[in-house]
Amino acid sequence: MSEFKLLLLANPELSFIKENISKTDLNRLINWFNKYCTNNKFNKDQIIEIFIWLFTEARRVADYNNPEFDENFEKKAEEFGIEKNNLITMFFYHNNVLEDEGFIRKPEMHSIDNKRGSFIVFEGLDGSGKSSQINELSKKLRAIGKMVSVTAEPTNGATGGLIRDTLSNNYKRNATELAALFLADRISHNLNPMNGIQKFLNEGINVICDRYYYSSFAYQGVEADMKWIMESNLNCKHITKPDLCIFLDVDVNQCKERVDQERASLEIFESNYEIMAKVRQSFFEVFRILKDSEKIEIIDANKSFSNVSEEIFKKVIHLL
Repeated sequence: MSEFKLLLLANPELSFIKENISKTDLNRLINWFNKYCTNNKFNKDQIIEIFIWLFTEARRVADYNNPEFDENFEKKAEEFGIEKNNLITMFFYHNNVLEDEGFIRKPEMHSIDNKRGSFIVFEGLDGSGKSSQINELSKKLRAIGKMVSVTAEPTNGATGGLIRDTLSNNYKRNATELAALFLADRISHNLNPMNGIQKFLNEGINVICDRYYYSSFAYQGVEADMKWIMESNLNCKHITKPDLCIFLDVDVNQCKERVDQERASLEIFESNYEIMAKVRQSFFEVFRILKDSEKIEIIDANKSFSNVSEEIFKKVIHLL
């Protein structure tokens, strides 16, 4: 993996890249930009900024076949002051800049290439604080030099959109159909050639995922055949087994209060206390079944944010 790509994965912020990019990498980036852009008025900082957007936001828009692809590129091209067609062309060829050839490597980076990343999953009821703790953990890991990719389920893909329609109560589906959609979305999430879970893990990047198959077992397992849901996921060779599942256990009343305060509209599993309580019980049944085959840490997240984040960090560092 090129040093430039390692920098981008570690921290895709303009100031960080400017300070750490080598002269060789910068010259190659400028030459690449001039090849695909007919306008040479851009300085090196602007070129870096454009490339960071192509590597981050643009990949997310395109990789999941977002119907707003064209609209996003048009808006960003206007913002950058660049022709939209040039920006799109650069997107499709931006991986050329990340190829190993012509890049300088630091000696200590050679070992990273052959080391698989760790796959960490966060679970919990809606309102348990998963997103905040994931954000805090990713910051801490990046601060000590770990490469991290944060993702979530359902994805932003086409199947993920069908799932969100159901969760938002815009389209009725029974629990079995919903579980099947999650299965399909999860396979795509693993196999996506641009930013899939397996791709990042194979590149030595640690992946943190907000919800995974444990949620399918617990949520859809309340009404559908939990055994079928578990077997269809656990026996699928394309679905990666997590190295660690962190379950944030928060009082159901507190979770319900949080979602009521924070959500403009509630999803189907947030609508009342009884449903959330059943899901919590379902999670613990899942963990009982998987206790001998999966590494699951149940954390009392009723404590202060800092105490919870510290406990999470210790668990993760021990894993890494």
